[in-house]
Amino acid sequence: MKLGVLIPTRGDRENFLNHSKFLLSKQTIKPDEINIVDFEPSDNEKDITKRYRIGCEQLFNDKKCDLVVFWEDDDWYSPKYLETIKNNWIDSGKPQIIGVGKTIYYHILTKKYLIVNHPHKSSACCTAVTKDILDIKFPTDNYPYLDKEIWGQVKSKKVINVDEFYHVGIKHGFGLVGGGGHPKEWSKYENEDTDSSFLNSIIDEESIKFYSTL
Repeated sequence: MKLGVLIPTRGDRENFLNHSKFLLSKQTIKPDEINIVDFEPSDNEKDITKRYRIGCEQLFNDKKCDLVVFWEDDDWYSPKYLETIKNNWIDSGKPQIIGVGKTIYYHILTKKYLIVNHPHKSSACCTAVTKDILDIKFPTDNYPYLDKEIWGQVKSKKVINVDEFYHVGIKHGFGLVGGGGHPKEWSKYENEDTDSSFLNSIIDEESIKFYSTL
């Protein structure tokens, strides 16, 4: 099989993208294709849906990938992330969409976090898709919640229930993003990590150093 990684980015947080490339280099299995979708934005609208759509078209139609993993430029991924997604996809009969059923959203400036369990879908940042994704009706290019649409439209899907953390959705406030953005104060970040001990128990030493400099 041919494995692709799709990274949507707008060129407005190069340090995060460079760290993202470092995390990719540490994966226990390497992707066959990496598509960094970083064309010049046409306006100040969020365009993450457009970047995912174009990136999928390129990886499936031009590069002939069998599975494409969404990988967001500012998030943290375990070295076992790609291996975990690929193995679960194969073991589950190669569904049209697969993702991790537990997400940590961690604000590295306020040192607060939220853990979300979603048994029926995954966030876009920890989702992988097959070529069938090209057959759905994509929302408008500036629609910020693509995960809701793709998980709602596909027929065969698999949510991976895990105890170990393979992904952390990093919040910070730099650059233009999709979804709900990165507000500094957000009441739903209900857990405090004043000394960063929780985050540091999950991520690698290089990432600890990187986030501490922001």
